[in-house]
Amino acid sequence: MNEKTATASLSSDATEVRAQKLKLLREQIGDVYPAHFHRTMTNAELAAKYESLEPDTETQDVVTVAGRVFSSRNSGMFMDIHDASGKIQIFSHKDTTPEDARTLLPLIDIGDIIGITGIVRRTKRGELTINAKTITTSSCATASAISTS
Repeated sequence: MNEKTATASLSSDATEVRAQKLKLLREQIGDVYPAHFHRTMTNAELAAKYESLEPDTETQDVVTVAGRVFSSRNSGMFMDIHDASGKIQIFSHKDTTPEDARTLLPLIDIGDIIGITGIVRRTKRGELTINAKTITTSSCATASAISTS
């Protein structure tokens, strides 16, 4: 399923869109609310461990983190997720992320809680990043994160 297929028939109402995306996620992956998700470290622990990692460097270290999606850029290629300890950037690209994981990207909204397993790197601009290998949905935001009242 590509992004156009996933979102072509979605409603124009934000709440309906979220419900439709949740239905699509259930059709695609089944259990969208797994009972357990185990991360290997918090975002702050990750930042502390790799604070001396030079820009434009990729490690071979595989980590698992989780957090709420606070921003998404370039159709989900870049996402910032926050946990109670801080922020980490997630990178999902055809060169680093398997297609089955990338098909979830159009269905992930701001406010959703996701888990990511991937390789740690620092971008040319110095941003600590995880190259996503797997994406797990943990909680889907069914109401808008932005108040309209």
